[in-house]
Amino acid sequence: KESGANTVAVCRAVRLALGALERKEGAEARWRTSVLSDDGEAVLRTVRNLVFDGLLGALLALAVLVLLLRDPVFPLLVGLALPASLFAGAVGLYLWGCGFNVLTLGGMAVSTGLVLDNAIVVLDAIFERRREGRAWRDAVAAGARGVGLSVWASTLTVLVVFVPLIFLPGVLGAIIGDLPRA
Repeated sequence: KESGANTVAVCRAVRLALGALERKEGAEARWRTSVLSDDGEAVLRTVRNLVFDGLLGALLALAVLVLLLRDPVFPLLVGLALPASLFAGAVGLYLWGCGFNVLTLGGMAVSTGLVLDNAIVVLDAIFERRREGRAWRDAVAAGARGVGLSVWASTLTVLVVFVPLIFLPGVLGAIIGDLPRA
């Protein structure tokens, strides 16, 4: 496999080539092939596990919100923010030239946690304003304004930690460079 090549695609191509070679040789072939190890399957299994765990985590977080707030509307808004932010992140990764691998998916999981945390903080502030009897529009404006600085501070703190990792030189930068980009 060449550096930068897609492991899953390479493994699939090798399997197809081996199958074609066996069919070409036919029944009188003096040898058979067997795959001892397939890293492509391991990559697919890891990606499936990450996606499942991410979805399960998001669903559990939304369920906790429904139980705590006793109102399904607010968690639904958070639930809409998560796929939108994941889609925007995937588009950004594509435009940046990053592939989807374990590191980018791990970075997206960290980003999802940040989005979820920020959404919960803003949602709680809005919920408090609604309990005070304010109209929806006023509650949203006052709630977001009240915690905006805190949300920005927590987001900037995460950025300060991860952004420098993008510029790591050498082998280490090549290995983990996709994590902070995600």
